[in-house]
Amino acid sequence: MLLFAGLGSTTYMYLMVRARYIPTALAVLALAGSALVGLVALVRMLFPAMAASAFAAVRTLSATALALAAVIILPVLAFEILLGFWLVVKGVRIPEHSESS
Repeated sequence: MLLFAGLGSTTYMYLMVRARYIPTALAVLALAGSALVGLVALVRMLFPAMAASAFAAVRTLSATALALAAVIILPVLAFEILLGFWLVVKGVRIPEHSESS
């Protein structure tokens, strides 16, 4: 299920990069985070034994190492918070359509 959420979100964020409705840096941050979520889900599906041992090893890490493991979640979390603030303050950029008569 997480694989499809990651793939769908990656596709959506690619379209947001192309549409330029929100700042490009913000959309690229979400694109990277979504692709990372999809990749982690794919690895968990293809190599379940390796993923289980990796997650068990992560549980035994120190707080500093766990903070580094949070890199998977950080881009998506940052995007969600920043997008909310952006939409409240600035709104969506809607391009002006020129009338051709």
